[in-house]
Amino acid sequence: MNTEQKKVLLVEDQKVIALTTESWLVDNGAQVDVAVNGKKAAMCLQNDYYDLIITDLMMPEMDGIELLTWMQKKGIDITTVVVSGVDEPSVMARVKQFPNVSHIIEKPITLAQLAELQTLLYD
Repeated sequence: MNTEQKKVLLVEDQKVIALTTESWLVDNGAQVDVAVNGKKAAMCLQNDYYDLIITDLMMPEMDGIELLTWMQKKGIDITTVVVSGVDEPSVMARVKQFPNVSHIIEKPITLAQLAELQTLLYD
C-alpha cells in the first residue's frame, strides 16, 4: 500500500457526519479539509489540490450537484464520492452523469463504506 499522505476535501454540512468521517480519514493517513457547503468547497478547490473529494448532495448555499457542475465547468477532474440520504432516482441519475463521480454512498455511512474510500486513496 502506498503510504504517501493523500489530501481529501470533505464537503458535508452535518457536523456529526463531518467529524466522524474526518476522524476516520485522518486515522487512516489522509490529510482532510472540511467545507460545510459547495461554495466553501469551491474556494478550497481554487486554492489547493486534492486527491479525493467526498461531498454530500443536500447542503445550503451551493449543493452537491451545483458543486459538481461548477467543477465540470472549471475543468476540475478529481475523483469524487457522493454521499447522500437522497434516494430520488432522477437526482441519482443526474449525479451518475458526472464522469469524475466514482462512487455514490447512501447515508448513514458504514465503516465498510469508509474502508472503500481508503482503497480509492491508496490503490
